[in-house]
Amino acid sequence: MNDVIVVGSGLAALSFIDALDENRTVLLFTKDRVDDHNSRLAQGGVCYSFHEDDHGESHMSDTYEAGSCMGDREIIRKMIEKSHGLIQSYLDDGMIFDRNGQNELAYGLEGAHSIPRILHAGGDRTGEMMTRFFLDRLKNRAVEIHEGHTVIDIMTDGENGAKGVVAMDEYGNARRYPSREVVLATGGYSGLFTPNSGASETMGTGHILALRAGARLRHMEMVQFHPTLLGSRNRTHGLVSEAVRGAGAVIVNDDGERIMDTVHPLKDLAPRDVTSLEVYRQERKGHRCHLDIGRIADFKGRFPGIYETAQRYFPAEMKCAKIPVTTGAHYTMGGVMAGIDGWTGIPGLRVIGEAAGTNFHGANRLASNSLLEALVTGSEAALAVNGTERHIHDDIAPVMPEIPYLDPSLCDAILNEVTETIGFTRSGEELKRMLDKVQALLDQAEPRRTDLGGWERYCKIMTFYSMIHGCLQREETRGCHNRIDFPEKNEELRNQEIQIVMKGEELIAERVENQREAQKLLY
Repeated sequence: MNDVIVVGSGLAALSFIDALDENRTVLLFTKDRVDDHNSRLAQGGVCYSFHEDDHGESHMSDTYEAGSCMGDREIIRKMIEKSHGLIQSYLDDGMIFDRNGQNELAYGLEGAHSIPRILHAGGDRTGEMMTRFFLDRLKNRAVEIHEGHTVIDIMTDGENGAKGVVAMDEYGNARRYPSREVVLATGGYSGLFTPNSGASETMGTGHILALRAGARLRHMEMVQFHPTLLGSRNRTHGLVSEAVRGAGAVIVNDDGERIMDTVHPLKDLAPRDVTSLEVYRQERKGHRCHLDIGRIADFKGRFPGIYETAQRYFPAEMKCAKIPVTTGAHYTMGGVMAGIDGWTGIPGLRVIGEAAGTNFHGANRLASNSLLEALVTGSEAALAVNGTERHIHDDIAPVMPEIPYLDPSLCDAILNEVTETIGFTRSGEELKRMLDKVQALLDQAEPRRTDLGGWERYCKIMTFYSMIHGCLQREETRGCHNRIDFPEKNEELRNQEIQIVMKGEELIAERVENQREAQKLLY
């Protein structure tokens, strides 16, 4: 029996394995290749605030404010404080971040940050370089990797918790894999939207696995849209890092107007929710938006990956120092309710990285806090597992899971409306219409053994359904959640969160009061 099963292969998964005791055996499942994940695409970098005069207090404040004051202040403090020693340990072990002419760490500035605090590697290849760093360290570890495998069920034994998974290979063959611990590091669900900034068209499914195993979801309505995906609404080619605007680029429309000058005091470095919404509004008016990079000296040298991609697809625009951009789904703040060590309340089941809803980000993520969260939750989960020894018996009956079979054509019709229904703006009338439509689809579904296509459809529909519930119940506009029928913040709702739980095959949304703000203040 394996000690730990890890689902996913991004930086959260890799940092978890890296911090795990070497005598622990690990079985890793990933849908694609082990190096094919969204962490690899990270351009901007990772926040590191230990060098600051206040030892990270302003970083905590920026995180809380960017999250529209909905994040958990104590979680914010713990996450950032733990990141300091962790990132320093990676530096000590040879992780190479970019340095300036004085051989000092070079800190970049990005949106909603009060000062430069973002570390980069390879210019705009931070995710790629960090992935390589961890994979090199794991070569001699006892890790068995199963590429091209999709986990479709977490095996549980009542109050005894998780006891392994059921995984299906690319040919549709399913098999049970027992283990003492299951760690989900499957990423978020922004792949549900079109366009999105992800590595593939698939969507992380760990939140649905955990939901079916008895865990709760929170903040499913909170999806961050990145303001500068490279390309147009019809076709995108990755994203253009916020670090480009930190280096001096500005967003202009096709009339040459700087669109952010009158929208927010930070202008082009406003929080992502603000900037994305303005780009969206410009597009609704019929404008195209571009990044004007004319103010950046040696753009090719500072951002080699972005330059190469933009030059390949838009050589004419690049001659004018302009990069066409649009908005697209980028990051999901919602996910499985979990602590910074991945604890879900279910013995043997932890969720880390973007798949986890730790309430670190609140209603909108601060730029470059995602890699920080991946590293900290991965490391903390490993330390927690190192300190426990679960003894389980593999006595679960060999029954393969059944899930509701959903008609493919009806699913496609519904999923084509995702971005319009719960994208940049939401309305109660449209949400209720779509809720009834999805409910009708689920009502006529019959449980049966699934295949890969059926599992993917089910996960997308249930994710959409969970998000509709969250969007409906949050009757305010806050962060990335914009209700056109409730256009203002409602401070009575700031400490409330919409939690999703399953009872049998029924999905239930509950409004829960969070008392965290009565606790110690950060500043």
